[in-house]
Amino acid sequence: MANTSRTLHDADDPVDDIASFWARNVPQIGLSYHFVLHMMYALAGYHLVYQEPKGTERHSQSLALAAHHAELGIYEMNRTLTNLNEANCGALYVAAVLVCYCTFAAGPTGPDDLLVCVIGEGISQRWLPVIHGVRLIRQSIEPATLFTGLMAPLGGGGTNSEMEDTKPDFMVMGFSYIDWVGPLEKLRLWIASHENPDTALYLRVHKSLCDVYEANFGNAEGLVQVPKMNKFVFGWLYRMQDLFVGCLQRKAPQALLLMAYYDNEKVMVHGRVGNASARNDKRFVKCGLDRLVGLAGRNKSAA
Repeated sequence: MANTSRTLHDADDPVDDIASFWARNVPQIGLSYHFVLHMMYALAGYHLVYQEPKGTERHSQSLALAAHHAELGIYEMNRTLTNLNEANCGALYVAAVLVCYCTFAAGPTGPDDLLVCVIGEGISQRWLPVIHGVRLIRQSIEPATLFTGLMAPLGGGGTNSEMEDTKPDFMVMGFSYIDWVGPLEKLRLWIASHENPDTALYLRVHKSLCDVYEANFGNAEGLVQVPKMNKFVFGWLYRMQDLFVGCLQRKAPQALLLMAYYDNEKVMVHGRVGNASARNDKRFVKCGLDRLVGLAGRNKSAA
């Protein structure tokens, strides 16, 4: 767990607030709320899975142990979520973040697994209610209450600095640039050209996706003029509307193409996701991107 905690932040300084949060604060929270401890064990297990050669006994053992702890953690967390209050909100919030990390680290369950849902007639994702739980916590609990005590490092020092950082994250983090503005503008024009009851929804999702790209790669002028929270690419999943998930499940081409642009390997692997499991494990990206583009192409005529 100590080794895994070092992969959950970008700073090299071990006394950095976020570094200390994952290494010290979260285990302390887990002693009082065991579902947090289970999710930490699960993520550590998936980290071991990544490090062990596939097909070895240690790989299989680590995978089984990670899945076991994830099962226990999600079960206990969902039970606790029905009684959300100021005392347990921090533990639930941390656990929900860990569930997202574990889900991505575990990789796709099949070719129809788009991370946020299973398209077609597949079984819906069991972790999706947890994402809804994250939104519920943020909507129900004041930040001053949620980000206090052991949770304080996640507070980010308030919202006054939201618009201060105008440097794209690829320049800060040292990953390669994506020329995204033109391609996403073409996608916006294509979406807007179709009369569809969901067009307004697609355009809102498109705007939120552009914000993620701008925060990480800059706008046409090379600046960042969106809130810096968009640098964290997983936040796009947290904010995803149920209506859009429904469009994905119906295989609407507009929704599939938007999801494909989110699943761009450079964004998911290099963008600030907050944990090494997502940066290292490309299985969702490799499996999902080809599948999304193929489905969208076959369904364009129905748009």
